[in-house]
Amino acid sequence: MKSHDADLSVTDIAEVSKLSLNHLFAQRAMRAFAAHFNEGLRPAGITALQFCMLALLHRREPLVFGDMAAELAMDRSHLSTHLAPLFRRRLVSIVPHDTDRRKRQIVLTVEGRTVLAGGSSSPLVRSRSGTARLNASGDHEIAKPRSPRRPRI
Repeated sequence: MKSHDADLSVTDIAEVSKLSLNHLFAQRAMRAFAAHFNEGLRPAGITALQFCMLALLHRREPLVFGDMAAELAMDRSHLSTHLAPLFRRRLVSIVPHDTDRRKRQIVLTVEGRTVLAGGSSSPLVRSRSGTARLNASGDHEIAKPRSPRRPRI
């Protein structure tokens, strides 16, 4: 019986190699991007992922645990792990579901809204084209960008 692995041509190996390198560089870029936002959110005391969780809750609360995990594209155990610091700091809390007592709903607390507002005002979180901020309805408002400066001649 002939092995399929031996049938790979040099071109196939080069293509797989290229894809692997692209994946590696994409991972490095994502880590650098996350580190950049984590640094910017440090004064607010939260990470970029925690900021995303708080912003999601601000926009769509209350969220059932499973629905929040699906929105963030993570499994429930990872969501639980990443929510734990937010529960400890009392930035989020659990309330009973209206109709199904088996479901847990996660809501943002007043402290959580305060931290989210502090994170939203971080210079690294603001849009380059304008200032992003959360309004009372949970929508993002983008201030009008300034007109670009023209170089002096």
